[in-house]
Amino acid sequence: MIFFAVADTFCKANNIDIAPETNPGGGPVDFRFSKGYTNRVLVEIKLSKGKVVQGYKTQIGIYQGASNTDSAIFLLINVGKMGQKLVEIQKHRDTQIEAGLAIPEIIVVDGRRKRSASVRETLFEVIEDDFNDDDDEE
Repeated sequence: MIFFAVADTFCKANNIDIAPETNPGGGPVDFRFSKGYTNRVLVEIKLSKGKVVQGYKTQIGIYQGASNTDSAIFLLINVGKMGQKLVEIQKHRDTQIEAGLAIPEIIVVDGRRKRSASVRETLFEVIEDDFNDDDDEE
C-alpha cells in the first residue's frame, strides 16, 4: 500500500496509468504501469523471506507473457532470511541473458530493521548490522 501511494502520486504528475493487482490471465501481478497500450511495465514485489527464486524464475515470466510485455521489474525487499536466493536469481538471470531473452530488472531494497544510530555504541555495530543477517536457505 505504501508503494502504491507513492507511485500513484508520481503517476498522476506524469500521466502514467497504474493498475494494482491486474490479472491479464496468468494470475494477478502486483502492479502494471502503462502509457498507452504498448508501453507497459510490470512490477512484482517479493519479500526475501518467501519463495523469491520461484517468483523470479517462473511467476514474473508468466505475467509478462499474459500481459504481452518484455518490460518488468522484480522488486526484492530484503527483510532477512535471504540466504543464497539472490545468487540463484542472478545465475538464472545470466542464463536468460546468454540465451538472448528479455529479462526483468532486479531491484533489491534493504528492508531489514536497524537499530537507531543514537543507541549504537561503536562503528563496529553499524558494520555488523549490515552483515549480520539470519539467513536461511529456501
